[in-house]
Amino acid sequence: MEGQYKSPLPPGMHEEMTKLITLLSEVIPRYEELCKQSYLDEEEKKEMKQIVEIIQKAQPVILFCQQILGESLIRGTNDIFFHFRNLSLQGNEEAKKAYEELRPLYEDFMKENLDLN
Repeated sequence: MEGQYKSPLPPGMHEEMTKLITLLSEVIPRYEELCKQSYLDEEEKKEMKQIVEIIQKAQPVILFCQQILGESLIRGTNDIFFHFRNLSLQGNEEAKKAYEELRPLYEDFMKENLDLN
């Protein structure tokens, strides 16, 4: 369907990330609360250990999604930049103006995201 959002994440990953975010939003406030305490009883230590395990298991999933979304951002940026460049090469003056404005921003973006410094 045209105009419908298509996630760059693999099928099912969007739903899993939503569940993960919901879970983390529930456990992180408790984790912060426990961290502020100067003493934890045995039950609180057990709870803290469970929360830390959840966070550790979530980290690689979050990093994977971050990588995919970053790659998607780069592809989208390239598409827009080269669209304006091609139109400007065809003589479209408005596109040329937009291209000239985008070029330094695009170059900075690519340097930052591709570590070409």
